[in-house]
Amino acid sequence: MIGYNAKKSDLPILLENGLDLEDQYAVDVFDEAFERRPSDLHGIKNLQLHTVAEFLGVAGKSHDSLEDARMTALVYEQFLEFDQGRTLLEEQENFSTNPFGGLDLSGFFDE
Repeated sequence: MIGYNAKKSDLPILLENGLDLEDQYAVDVFDEAFERRPSDLHGIKNLQLHTVAEFLGVAGKSHDSLEDARMTALVYEQFLEFDQGRTLLEEQENFSTNPFGGLDLSGFFDE
């Protein structure tokens, strides 16, 4: 389960009402956004969900439970896409700096 700043807001309210979801809570997208301020979110004015969503091109109406959940999921998907793009670039950089990177030369060096 993911959420946006749910550790400070939603989870305590749910716990007060007898529903403990702490163990199922895997990712706080707010924490992800905080870590990405210098890179993916460089120049963002604040880390409110609607601000982060708008910054990433995700439209939605804030302070509506269903819309907040949808925006949280879409923001998280965007973060995952950023990570995949970085991984791909790193792989391409590693391959391009080694002209023999794609070749299996192990047979040439066997004793």
